[in-house]
Order: sequence, then structure tokens, then C-alpha cells
Amino acid sequence: MLNIKTPANGFVSTDADPDNEYTGFARDFVNLIRDLTVELDPVYVSTHNTHVEPNTPSPETVIPFETPIELERIPWLGVYSEPLIDWFGGRDHVLETPAWKVTELENGSILIITTRTPWKGYHSKLPADDHLVDHVESREAANVLERGS
Repeated sequence: MLNIKTPANGFVSTDADPDNEYTGFARDFVNLIRDLTVELDPVYVSTHNTHVEPNTPSPETVIPFETPIELERIPWLGVYSEPLIDWFGGRDHVLETPAWKVTELENGSILIITTRTPWKGYHSKLPADDHLVDHVESREAANVLERGS
């Protein structure tokens, strides 16, 4: 397990144009996540907000041992490999996620950054949650109904 901690305050300039790419440390941080994902090919990568949840999560929380995994929300920055891409409804559906950045990586994983400002809207449902998590819940509910009939 690799645990990288950084404060959210000052991570990105709040004065910056929301369409601008990251610069400085934020750019380097995202590039590090991208490079490690391509090199290590994990099933799932997520970020954790220590201001909201002060304790570092246990490995069982951040390392899924089976897919599909349980997700209530899409993290501010997440990377999803093929099993999760399929679980979310397929590559095209995931690439259409309404988020600040959605990027297909060289290893086929998909990097999603929900908002330019880390953890902005953390306490509310974001469009990416509706698009991916609700899609899975709707599909699972339909499967239960189909099996019951």
C-alpha cells in the first residue's frame, strides 16, 4: 500500500480559472498518480479527505480484494481499471462521466477528477456520483427485479 498525504488547503489556487490545467505541486501529484497507475496497474486508486475523516483508512478500505467494490461516492481523484470500468457500465459510459477531468491512461485505466478544487462539494452528491454510482444501483435493482419475475 502506498499512502501519500497532502493538505487540501493550497493544493490548487482557488483564484485560478476552473478550466485551467493544474500547475506546480497539484500537477506533479496527479502526474505521480498517473505514472504509478500505469506502472503498477492497480484495480482501484482513490483519494481520502483527512479533514472530513481524520483517520487514515485501513488497507481494507482502500484496497478492494474483490470486484465489484462498494462505493457510495466517487472520490475527488480516482482511477478505475477494467473490472471496475465494466461494473460502472463500460468504457464509453465511464469516459462520458460529467467531471472536471476524465482521462484514459496508457494501461487502459480511467482517471477521473470530479472537481478542479479537491473535495469541493464533498458533502453533496456530484454529477459523477449520479452518472456512475446511481447507474450501478439502478442496474443492480433491475437485475434483482428480473430475477424475481
